[in-house]
Amino acid sequence: MRRKPPELKSLAGTARPDRDTANVASLLPRMDVVPAPPDWLTLPAAVAEWNRVAPLLVSVGILKATMTSTLGHLCQLHGRLLSNYAHGLEPKAALVAQYIRLSSLFGLTAIDATRLPRPVESKRNPFRDFKDGADA
Repeated sequence: MRRKPPELKSLAGTARPDRDTANVASLLPRMDVVPAPPDWLTLPAAVAEWNRVAPLLVSVGILKATMTSTLGHLCQLHGRLLSNYAHGLEPKAALVAQYIRLSSLFGLTAIDATRLPRPVESKRNPFRDFKDGADA
């Protein structure tokens, strides 16, 4: 079983720094700007999927510069699946399986989405206020 990226663990609230191993992806710098879709994305639905997913992945810090090609393949597969459905064709199981596999790498499958926590309000710590000398 492959390991979850540290970013997904942080989002899910399951990050344990004492158990983290060196992860090349976590050493790569975060992307601050959403990259343009690759030129080789040929299907309009693939470009639309890139424009939908890439900003989400950049905003939560999952997409790194080295992962743009993999995301492009995911989007191209999405476009092919939609094209098959639009022409009344049933996509091959291998195509669907590959799409699900790539989606899970980015935390986009339903099971990965359920593991993400809801935002929680931070509670005020009166002891920290006392320690810092602020009025309670």
